[in-house]
Amino acid sequence: MSKKILHLFILVACFFQFENVVSTTNATQDNIQDYYQKLVGKTAVKTDYGVLGVVKTVTTTNDQVIVVLNTGDEIPATDQTVKYNQLDSDFKFKFSTGDNIWLSEASQAYSDSSLAQQSGNLASNQKITIQASGYNQLGEPYYQTDKGYLSAQGQFQLIQASEADYYFDNPNQVLVAGDTAIYRDSLRLQKDETITTQAVLEIAKVTLAKDGIPVLQLSDGRFISANRKNAQFITNQYQNYWTTLPEAVINLTAETKTVSQLNQNTTDAEAPIKKGTIIPISELSVDKQGIPYFKTVAGDYIKAEKNLEAIKSNATDNFTINPNYLQTAKKIMAYSDENLSQNAKEINKNSLVEIEAIVINQNQRPVLKTKDNLYLSAETKSYKIITDYKIYQVQQLLNQKYNDANLGVYVQRASGGEIASINSSQEVHAASTGKLPEIYYTQKLINEGQLKLSDQWLYTADVNSWQGAYETAGAGVISKTADNKQYSVQSILEKTCQSSDNVGANFLGYYATQKYNTDFQNTINQIVGFKWEVAAKKTTAERNAKIMLALYQLGGEAIDYLSHTDFDNQRISKNIDVQVAHKIGDAYDYRHDVGIIYANQPFVLSITTTNNTDYDVISNIADDIYSIMK
Repeated sequence: MSKKILHLFILVACFFQFENVVSTTNATQDNIQDYYQKLVGKTAVKTDYGVLGVVKTVTTTNDQVIVVLNTGDEIPATDQTVKYNQLDSDFKFKFSTGDNIWLSEASQAYSDSSLAQQSGNLASNQKITIQASGYNQLGEPYYQTDKGYLSAQGQFQLIQASEADYYFDNPNQVLVAGDTAIYRDSLRLQKDETITTQAVLEIAKVTLAKDGIPVLQLSDGRFISANRKNAQFITNQYQNYWTTLPEAVINLTAETKTVSQLNQNTTDAEAPIKKGTIIPISELSVDKQGIPYFKTVAGDYIKAEKNLEAIKSNATDNFTINPNYLQTAKKIMAYSDENLSQNAKEINKNSLVEIEAIVINQNQRPVLKTKDNLYLSAETKSYKIITDYKIYQVQQLLNQKYNDANLGVYVQRASGGEIASINSSQEVHAASTGKLPEIYYTQKLINEGQLKLSDQWLYTADVNSWQGAYETAGAGVISKTADNKQYSVQSILEKTCQSSDNVGANFLGYYATQKYNTDFQNTINQIVGFKWEVAAKKTTAERNAKIMLALYQLGGEAIDYLSHTDFDNQRISKNIDVQVAHKIGDAYDYRHDVGIIYANQPFVLSITTTNNTDYDVISNIADDIYSIMK
């Protein structure tokens, strides 16, 4: 054998590692050809530019071994520009199209079946789906997958579970329910402990056990089932949410939005739950975004945010909305701590306490925190609610300064609410405040279109002679005797309001109310809440206040006329620097006034007096009350 042939044979023998290797010590032209002959039909030939073909025959020409390909091409067997790849006809594919398999170790992905052009590295412990399989031109088995082309000779395992039921991707953290087992091995044969309450577990990775079922490996190396029913994906912001189940929660800071179903669009939200409501809870669930939700006993869902505080569901006899001001109904103890364990001082019955906030203590009970940092029981039976502190202050003023049998006082905001009063139901002679029902009813007819300001009334003797009419000798500027002239409704109403004209009141009673007809009486009775015989000319501070409030709410010309009277320099309006719409009354030893005071929040003030009480007393009461209410 020549040195050249022997050298080529050694190069080829080094390149291939087949079982039958020709010894370099006894190589001949025949056995070199015989060696290449064994490659026929079992070897593919390729260059850097692609596959040339499969070895079909081997011949010898001029002491050179020639490889003949199935394409008809002939190349020297020792051509160093080609490479040889042995075909593996005995390889068996383990997986079929559509199978989900587990990548147990990191693998190289390729862009096509030649497995020549790399497309990226695939990390271990992930699911891939078989889309096709086969041999490439070099005879290499491959899988076409959803992650690229892979050599079929890699390390794979068939998954024996559905993605709908099990995690294949790492959820990072999960919320597990009670009675969840933790194992020391992935096959879940060696139980380590059982979690008895809901808890969040940190997940290191998802791995496939030998039985083909995914399991979650915890950050401490232990394992739990990857079943989605047992381990719910939860947001990485779970610290902002409840992950355990309280008996009930309470929304102390704001109203709580609800939805009727988990994963419901927020535009379909139900009516929100009012602030301060105790909300009994039946279960804790997680939506598709990993947000924890409470299912309420009522069947709705609320986001399980940490600003909802745990509370005992039977704490319904306690304040849960800050009442701001309370009056003690009995002697109570104040404490220096919210758990009500350290006595601070006793608070007497009928004392005012100002509340800063409702807090929930360690025993999940509501507690009142006062402005001076003391803590009180929140039991509602221990207090009277002061819903309007200013009205409360007015009541204290009346009790302490104006508790006089000669005085009747009634105070209430024009918008309604609490009342401050002293002797307000004490009946007295109405004097000219008894004209208010007629003024109200006339304005009502005007508002309804049954009467016009331009309408004319004839002044006849009958105007002043019907039962219930005022003495003409009293206040007013209209002629005291009938003159058979026409008077407009506007002029009569204006003079009755501004000058407290007795004849004007008789006009209103005679023409507008038709001498206190049934509709008039029913209208007035409905306002004051009982049957009031207006013709008897008896009233109370409360009745006057209710009629004045009704007139204010009715609106119209009358309330404007009452804001510009001949008596604005005395009684209620004397020293007050805002609009006052009022009606005075004087008769015998009775002196009254009732008005709407247009403070920042308008309120009614009604004062009745007996025994010739001085006008200045009425002014002083009005000034003191206005200083509180303004």
